[in-house]
Amino acid sequence: MSLNHRRAVQGAESIFGSSARTDASPSRHSESTHAFLSRVAGPVWDQCRSLIDRWLALYPVEGRTTIASRLQSDDDWVFTSAFWELYLHEMYRRDNWTIAVEPPVDGVNTRPDFLVSKGETAYYVEARCLFSRGDRGAAARLQSVYDSLNTMDSGAFHLAVTPIKIGSQSPPTGKLRRGLELWLAGLDPDAGDFSLQDDRPDRRFEWSWQDWELVFFPMPRAASARNSPAKRALGAFIPAEAAFIDDISPLEEALSEKGSKYGSLDHPLVIAINTTSGFHDEEDTTQALYGRIGWRIDVEDPQAEATPVLANEGYWGRPGRPGHPHVAGLLLAEGIHYSQVSKYAPTFWPNPYASETIEPLSNWKVAQPTAQGMEYRRPTQLPHQYFGLEEGWPIGDPFPRC
Repeated sequence: MSLNHRRAVQGAESIFGSSARTDASPSRHSESTHAFLSRVAGPVWDQCRSLIDRWLALYPVEGRTTIASRLQSDDDWVFTSAFWELYLHEMYRRDNWTIAVEPPVDGVNTRPDFLVSKGETAYYVEARCLFSRGDRGAAARLQSVYDSLNTMDSGAFHLAVTPIKIGSQSPPTGKLRRGLELWLAGLDPDAGDFSLQDDRPDRRFEWSWQDWELVFFPMPRAASARNSPAKRALGAFIPAEAAFIDDISPLEEALSEKGSKYGSLDHPLVIAINTTSGFHDEEDTTQALYGRIGWRIDVEDPQAEATPVLANEGYWGRPGRPGHPHVAGLLLAEGIHYSQVSKYAPTFWPNPYASETIEPLSNWKVAQPTAQGMEYRRPTQLPHQYFGLEEGWPIGDPFPRC
């Protein structure tokens, strides 16, 4: 471990470094979260760095080096997972729980993330983040291409891009930038007939290299903005085709993995999941926990209405046959992020068939099934109050135009 890293872990120096910052531009496509926070200037980002450093300094010393290293990773999945654990630790610390990091469990080599205790109450907490599925290598290559294209002079236009095929190797982009600049220079931004669905050859730019295929469309910039260069050439990202989004299966898989990882435990288990897909909703969680809904159709009567039926049991099981009674509940967050801790509260989904129940924390929203469907009890403390932050934190404009 470097001397600078040791100082950061010990609280003498920020894990984001102490160099003067002058670059206030938004994150680049291929820039990691840690690299962005280490580079970006501005009061909003000073507040975010300060919060992470403060929370890290309060983390138990036996786990601080490891989590600091993960927060300094260039892999955003590693950073996001580490921040979720930092968030959970701070959440329990503020409610005066005693927190043991990675406590040993009899009979298995793996360890839960935390054992939290207060008075006679104790339970394990296992943390997990859910990320979008896909080829991470291909995504990284595409992000690098986007960063390169953003350095070009797009003149009076922004560009919309659709990736038809993402190649297996990183392509040279110099010739592509020059070709796009020449094409845009020949277009009239005031023609008034631009469309992202336009199939005319002069209104789309098709590029291929080896197994790469990208298509670009021009988007005229506002006339008042054309006197200064565009900060970024790319203005819109259009998927090549519609895709079915399944946010239920990844949650089911995460619950199954985490819930059976430690065998028989001496205390209840809470599975804490932070989903980052952006499309997950409460209906997805309901179906994962209580069962998926299917539809029965009467083939002999096409006019009859389809009726809902339970297609399969959920993770909680059912009366008389509980699925995982040692799991006290699921604590689910939808995209809790280092700059959004004051805005969003996690939701606790108690297991109705749990062997032992636990009391929700005051910053938790609570989901409860009723005869009319799910009902939700609001947290008694708003997130910014719970974490001792100003309402609307972080305060200020993240990217002021000046």
